[in-house]
Amino acid sequence: MTRPVRARIDLQAVRHNLKLVKKQAANSQVMAVVKANAYGHGAIHTVAALADADSFAVAGLDEAIPLREAGLDKPIVLLEGIFSPQDVEVLEHYRLQAVIHDVSQIHWLEEAAPAGPLDLWLKIDTGMHRLGFVAADIEPAWHRLSQLTAVQVGSLSWMSHLACADAPCDPTTDSQLASFLELTREHPAPRSLANSAAILTRPDCHFDWVRPGIML
Repeated sequence: MTRPVRARIDLQAVRHNLKLVKKQAANSQVMAVVKANAYGHGAIHTVAALADADSFAVAGLDEAIPLREAGLDKPIVLLEGIFSPQDVEVLEHYRLQAVIHDVSQIHWLEEAAPAGPLDLWLKIDTGMHRLGFVAADIEPAWHRLSQLTAVQVGSLSWMSHLACADAPCDPTTDSQLASFLELTREHPAPRSLANSAAILTRPDCHFDWVRPGIML
């Protein structure tokens, strides 16, 4: 017998939350993060409710492919990127974007030599210390990615992730913002830094793309 426990998802509330994001970050595009089955809310239904988002982000291919096959035509970003050269062919087939946060991923892209075009995000570790290139490795990584035939002008963007944005008085966010500005200065391109907390409290972190997740 199935358990008589049900979670009722108010999709109208989800739509309201997206409107709040757009109001708070009116000059930014919205990348709605729907990883982990939209935080347990049901990715397919949640994505349909978030139709006004500009793009969507998931953890990996296993989450992206069902959304594409369900009819989602907007950009889908893989926050954990690729895990093998074989994944590059899947990126092309399903028209997915990838976050590049480790040198091995650049090697796999070079090995696969995709025809493209591919849209990629280069992730910087500005202080979260989870994923991303440290300062000394950013310039070589940018150069190698920009040399790929599949990466055309305007298809390489910047990303980082805030560690303490939900604590407004924590100086870590100021430090990460300063690092992000400095490390992306030499190569102007679309940038994304603000998570849910920063969307609400740090307009100086909004940049070109904001990435609401749990606040949706």
